[in-house]
Amino acid sequence: MSTIFLLSFFLFTLLLAYASRRASHFWAPTTRRANFAKKLWFAPLVVIGLWIIPVILFTDTIIPDRINNWIRGIWFLSWMFYSLVGFVLLLARIWHLLRHGRNVQPSEGRRRFLAITATGIGSVPVLTMMSGLSNAYRYQYRKAEIPLISWPEQLDGFRIIHISDIHTGSFTKMEPLVEAVKQINAMKADLIVFTGDLVNDTADEVEEYIPIFSKLRAKHGVYSILGNHDYGDYRPWDSKEAKQENLEKLYQAHGRLGWNLLLNDHAVIEASEAQFAILGVHYWGNLGRFSEQPNDTDRGDIQQAKAALPEDMMKILLSHDPSHFDAEVLDHKDIQLTLSGHTHGAQFGVENRWLRWSPSQYFYPKWAGLYQVKDQFLYVNRGFGFLGYPGRVGILPEVTELILRKKV
Repeated sequence: MSTIFLLSFFLFTLLLAYASRRASHFWAPTTRRANFAKKLWFAPLVVIGLWIIPVILFTDTIIPDRINNWIRGIWFLSWMFYSLVGFVLLLARIWHLLRHGRNVQPSEGRRRFLAITATGIGSVPVLTMMSGLSNAYRYQYRKAEIPLISWPEQLDGFRIIHISDIHTGSFTKMEPLVEAVKQINAMKADLIVFTGDLVNDTADEVEEYIPIFSKLRAKHGVYSILGNHDYGDYRPWDSKEAKQENLEKLYQAHGRLGWNLLLNDHAVIEASEAQFAILGVHYWGNLGRFSEQPNDTDRGDIQQAKAALPEDMMKILLSHDPSHFDAEVLDHKDIQLTLSGHTHGAQFGVENRWLRWSPSQYFYPKWAGLYQVKDQFLYVNRGFGFLGYPGRVGILPEVTELILRKKV
C-alpha cells in the first residue's frame, strides 16, 4: 500500500474526527458532563485514525496474518461506524446552519432523534460485516456445464474440480478444511485444478496445512499454478536471495502436496483414448503495481506454456488473474477454456436472481462465475479462503465442479 494512500487516508480520518466532534458540540447540551462525553467521543476517533499506521504499515512482519486480519477487521469496523455517524451529524449541522443560522439551537427531541439516527446508520454496515465473519468457512459447492467445440467426444462429461485462493496464512480453524477436502474427494472428480494464492506472503504459512490438502484426490491428479501472493511481493525481504529461497520453498510445498505445479508449462492428459493439454502460467496481471510481473523474469507466457503442442489439440489454461483472458488469451483460439481466481468477489456483494453486484466488478469486468466470448470460456472462482477481512458477506467461499461437454 502506497505511502501517499496511507497519508491521505490518515488525514481524511482526522478531518472526519474533527468534523464529528464539532457536530457533537452542536447537537449535545453544553454541560460539564456532556463536554466530558464529547472528549470520549473524540478520543476513539483519533485513536482509530492513528491505528492505520502501525496496523497496515508496520505489522506485516511483526504479527501473523491470522491475528493481523482480526486487528484490521476491528479497525475497519470501528472506522466505518465512526465515519458514518460523523458524516450524518456533519450533514445535519450543515443543513441546520443553512436553514436557521448559528443563533438558533435545535430542540432536545431533535438532538435525540439525530443521535439515534446516526448511530443506527453507522451500525447497519458494522453488524452486516460482523455477521459475515460466520461465512469464512461456509463453502458453496457450485456446478457449471461448459460446451466446448474441440472437446473430445470420448471425454464428454469429464469433471474438473476448480479451487483457488486458499490463503493458508489466514486460516484459524482446521476442522472445516478437513471436511471440505473430504467433500471434494467424495465428488470423485476426474481432475482437480488450483489457480493460485496458496499463501499470503511466505511459504511457511502452508506447512501445517500440507497434511490436509495433500489428501486431495482425482483420477488424473491435481494441477496448480501460482498467484500474486505466492511470490512474496507483499512483505520486505533482507535480500533478493532470501525472497527467491522463499519461492523455492513454495515450489517444494506444491510437490509435497502432490500437486503438479505448472509454470509456463503444460501437461498432456490422456483418457479414454483421447487427450487434451492443461497449460499453467506464472502470474499475469495488468492492474496497478502488477503491470510489472513478480520477480521480473517470472512472467506469464502462454506461448512458452504451449510450446511444442499441436495447434489443434484441445487446451485448458490456468491463469490466476481473469484480466489475462481479455488481454491475451482471446488471441489464442486453441485455448477454449481458461480457469482463474484472484478477485475473491471482493468477499462482499450480492448474488441472487435479480441482482449481481460486487465492488470487484469495478476492477475486474469478469469477476466471478462463467463468461463466454464466442467459442472461448472463462470461469472465475470466488476463492476458497479469505484475505484481510476474515469473513464474507454475500459472496461465499467456493468449490466448483466443471462438467465439460462436446459441443454439437
